[in-house]
Amino acid sequence: MDYDETKTALSALDVAGLCQKLGLVHQFVLDVAKDPSVYYEHFERPKKKGGVRKISASTGRLKRIQRQILDGLLATVVMPPYVHGCVKGRSVATNAAVHVGHDVVINIDLKDFFGTVNSARIQDIFQKYFGMEEASAVIFANLCTYQNHLPQGAPTSPTLANLAALELDERILEMLKGVYNYTRYVDDITISGAKDLVSLLPQIYQAVEGCGFVCNLDKTRILRQSMRQSVTGIVVNKKLNPSKRFIRKVRQNLYYCIRFGLNEHCESLDIKPHNFIREMQGRIGYIRMTQENLADNFANLLKDILPMSEISDEEKNLLLLRTIIDNERMVAFMYEESHRQAAPTEIYVDENDDTIFVKAFQFAPEPGWVEYRLAYMSELTMQFNRLA
Repeated sequence: MDYDETKTALSALDVAGLCQKLGLVHQFVLDVAKDPSVYYEHFERPKKKGGVRKISASTGRLKRIQRQILDGLLATVVMPPYVHGCVKGRSVATNAAVHVGHDVVINIDLKDFFGTVNSARIQDIFQKYFGMEEASAVIFANLCTYQNHLPQGAPTSPTLANLAALELDERILEMLKGVYNYTRYVDDITISGAKDLVSLLPQIYQAVEGCGFVCNLDKTRILRQSMRQSVTGIVVNKKLNPSKRFIRKVRQNLYYCIRFGLNEHCESLDIKPHNFIREMQGRIGYIRMTQENLADNFANLLKDILPMSEISDEEKNLLLLRTIIDNERMVAFMYEESHRQAAPTEIYVDENDDTIFVKAFQFAPEPGWVEYRLAYMSELTMQFNRLA
């Protein structure tokens, strides 16, 4: 449903009518709206490059209401194709794909993205995009904000932040005039194209400030072809990871197993068959993140070598890790017979031996930045808020 259709459907509804449409009890909503702040819990998680991110997570009755607002109202808006973060069917991979093979890739970070979106802007969004009357918009904005801004940890915040940033997206796109490529993944703006793109940076900074956001200048990255160009954790110099070499090696290993047998091939590599299978499953899972059809073909070949389920545990682990990274969650797992708890930030392949690693901030047993070997991770469980 587009904006105009949504507005037409809701324009005649007051708070009671909106509650009925969303499957909420009117008085229940009004009671929670009197003081939503009592329904939040607070904790911190480390940022990738130092410092901490303060999380205010909604709980109980408020979280249920926010979920209904998200599913029954906010989710009806179709986001433009250049918005990739927290949009169903889009991911860090679709975001990065736009920027493959360009002379320059520029990454711009919006500082305190949720914190710069205040209650007045949320009220305006409910009125502008959903045609709410002012009284209704005030109540719904109150339900979706904490201390006059969007809280990190409420289910409604990512979509509302995306809506708040659409004006900025449009301003920058007008400036780029269709000559350069543009995407936004939550608070990460990426622009790519020819070398002269860099000259537009001052104008882009002005557009960001003009729309009420703040650029984190320390995190702006200008990446040229001679450098490792990374967009939301994926290398885009020539094509999305995995590389041709990586894929060729997977295909070659499968071919040798089929031709000479699993045990003989593993003996030539000096690796135990079960370790070899785990490594191959992990690599196929890595391919699946960007090339699902190719991953399916490789998985079917591997099934001929050793019977297994449609998607192996290693592939499931990779898909789960990608979800955890995309949604900034924590994970509990076993690693080398030790229980670990961590916040993963990146999945990458070692260029020397194609081993897959997961970079994360480890909370337990000892805090600090760690690189885990994917094949040794097991019993993964997503943790939604604080550590268990």
